[in-house]
Amino acid sequence: MDERIKYFVGLDVHKESISIGTEAIEGWGFEPVVKALCALRGIDMVSAIGLVAEIGDIGRFDHPRKLMGYLGLVPSEHSSGDKVSRGSITKCGNSHARRLLTEASWSYRFRARIGYQAQRRQEELSSTVRDIAWKAQLRLTSRFAKLTARGRQRQQGLHCGSA
Repeated sequence: MDERIKYFVGLDVHKESISIGTEAIEGWGFEPVVKALCALRGIDMVSAIGLVAEIGDIGRFDHPRKLMGYLGLVPSEHSSGDKVSRGSITKCGNSHARRLLTEASWSYRFRARIGYQAQRRQEELSSTVRDIAWKAQLRLTSRFAKLTARGRQRQQGLHCGSA
C-alpha cells in the first residue's frame, strides 16, 4: 500500500516539475527552440531545457558534425599514412548534454510512432517542425535497426544513430 502512495506522490511531483518548466521558459529567448526539441522522441521539457542551457545557440554551429564534435559524439581516429582506424566516441566536450542525448536516443530502439504525450506536446507546433521531427524519428529508428542487424552492440548503435 505504501509503495502505491509513493508512486502517486512521485507522479504529482513530476507533473509539478513539468509545469514549473513550462512556466519558466515563457518569454525566454530560447522558448521556441525548447518547444521544438520537445517534438523529438525521447526529449521532454526537462531534457530540452537542459540541452539548450548546455549548448546555447545551436545556430552557432556551421554543420551538425561540429555540434557532434562539441558534444564528443564523434569517433576517435588513429591514422598513419594510408591506414585509418576509428575507435569509440571521443567523449570530449559537454558531458551533461551528451548524457541527455544518449538517454533520449534509447527511445529510438522501438518502431517509429507518435505517442499520446508527444502528440500533446506537438499540438501547438508548426507543421514544419512536426515534419522534421517525424523524419528524424524515421531516420534514427531505421538506422538503429540496421546497425543492430549488422551485429553492432546496442550501445554503439545509440551513439552512431545520434551522430
